[in-house]
Amino acid sequence: MMAGNKQSYNTSIILVYPGSATNHTQDYQT
Repeated sequence: MMAGNKQSYNTSIILVYPGSATNHTQDYQT
């Protein structure tokens, strides 16, 4: 269960981080 939980947590971070980074980058460029 711990391994599955960690994988889900990692996926969440991967999905959240790029989105935030892209938003910040677009904000900077605009």
